Amino acid sequence: MSKQAILTKIEEKAHETAEAIVINAEADATAVRQEASEKFEADYKKGIAKAQAEADALVARQKTLSSLEARKIELKARQNAINAVYERAFETMTKLSDKEYCEFYTALAIKNIEDGDTVISEDRRLDEKWFASLKSATGKNITFEQFSNNGFGVILRSDKYDKNLTLRSVMADVRAQTESEVAAELFG
Repeated sequence: MSKQAILTKIEEKAHETAEAIVINAEADATAVRQEASEKFEADYKKGIAKAQAEADALVARQKTLSSLEARKIELKARQNAINAVYERAFETMTKLSDKEYCEFYTALAIKNIEDGDTVISEDRRLDEKWFASLKSATGKNITFEQFSNNGFGVILRSDKYDKNLTLRSVMADVRAQTESEVAAELFG
């Protein structure tokens, strides 16, 4: 074998080896691309699933917040309606005729008055004339003071206590006792 033949043979062998290397490299590159593509696809799907879960959670939170806000508005409207009922009751009481108003306060005072009490009036209608009829009706040793003329009701005062029988206080007591019934009547 000649030198040229050996060189040709070596060159052919080198080309075959190079071709095999290129073919293997291309196969490896294809496998790496395939693996990368599959990993990318899996990561993409995970990312989409995570984003969807976060979006669903956000939507659920927003629905909950919206529901709570709607409930809050509804409760405020109901509270305003209840407030209006009691405010109207207060106004109705203040607009009773003098006779009815004095009879109401006479009955209320008689239930609460004790010997030695001072009846302090904050009301123009609950004056000395009214007090005289109250004192006569109770037969108790009580005194009278006219504190102001711009309020509604009286306060019973002794050394031991003050009983607030002003109309606001009486209505607050009535409200505390009846608010749940009024709410049930209004809203079922």
